[in-house]
Amino acid sequence: MNHEFERKLEGRILLRIQKMHNPILDKIMLLASIFGNGGLIWVAVILGYIIAGRRREAMILIISLALCAFLNNIIIKSFFKRARPCDIFGNYPPLIKRPWGSSCPSGHTATSFAMAVALCKLNLGIGIPAVVLAAIIGFSRVYLFVHYPSDVVIGVISGVLITLFVTPIILRMLGLA
Repeated sequence: MNHEFERKLEGRILLRIQKMHNPILDKIMLLASIFGNGGLIWVAVILGYIIAGRRREAMILIISLALCAFLNNIIIKSFFKRARPCDIFGNYPPLIKRPWGSSCPSGHTATSFAMAVALCKLNLGIGIPAVVLAAIIGFSRVYLFVHYPSDVVIGVISGVLITLFVTPIILRMLGLA
């Protein structure tokens, strides 16, 4: 084990979280992570808006999700070539299959917070629970040992910033603002 990394704050946090594992929490975190796979839970929310006939709001959510997924997973991740914790520490195998690509930022977290912020702007009553779910999804990625805490923090920041600043530009360009 790399003791230099372990002495760093982030390493200590990551390894402390690994000591929290238990069968019930493992299942909860696996489920939370699955909800974030491909934006699954957020696609379901968008479908709910479409079914409810709220197409304009659905379009805003689609744009937020698509922009964030593209910018984070294609553009931002290409700048960070960070190995995942499961690649560094052999003592803590991840509970899920190792995701492809760089560890930073967490795409699950970024898209979840992008959607949570967009939902807060559309309907605070739906947005606040979405923020809680986004936080659980982000935490699950550290718990499952596929991201560092800073990957999740950067995911939160990028998801929020993309929704607050990039999405409105695209919406104006499309005449939806």
